[in-house]
Formats: sequence, C-alpha cells, structure tokens
Amino acid sequence: MRSAPFKGIEDECGVKLYVTFLAGTPRMTPTFPMLAPKEALEAIGTRGLDVLLVSRRKPNGFYGFPNAFIEKAFGVPGTSRNWTTVKKMAELIRS
Repeated sequence: MRSAPFKGIEDECGVKLYVTFLAGTPRMTPTFPMLAPKEALEAIGTRGLDVLLVSRRKPNGFYGFPNAFIEKAFGVPGTSRNWTTVKKMAELIRS
C-alpha cells in the first residue's frame, strides 16, 4: 500500500486503524462505508483483497476487532492487522 489509504483519519484522536487481508475472492461485495455500531467499527473501502477499517472506542472503553465482522460481510476468511504493524512490515521488506 504505497499510497495513504487512511489519509485524513490517521491523525484522528482515539481511533485504531486495521487492514483485513482476505484469504480469497469475496463471495459477497458489500457497499461502503460498512458500519458495525455495536463494535464501533467502520469499513471504509478495499484495495484488492485488503479491507480498510477504522475502530473507535466502544462505551466499555475497549476497541472492536474487525475479523468476524469482515469475514461475515465478505463471506471469506481473513486476518486483521493494525495499520502501524502493516507499515512497519512494509518498511522491513523494502530495506
């Protein structure tokens, strides 16, 4: 992800950013933004098989984790990683 997929959101206070890497072609193609209010999650788009998500603090103080939400919406397994981790891994690969 060479561009800034979370531009305008990345500096927002109190959010966690995730990317869910889908294991294959989605069986369903939902429309964006996709909201999961109970989990305080918002899927904002895709880049190929990567789903971009914003997680906000829930009333209990915790953050929602996107895996089950995304797997159900797309009908395919996936694995979610924090955006900070994804950027660090990309830096390691480039060096």
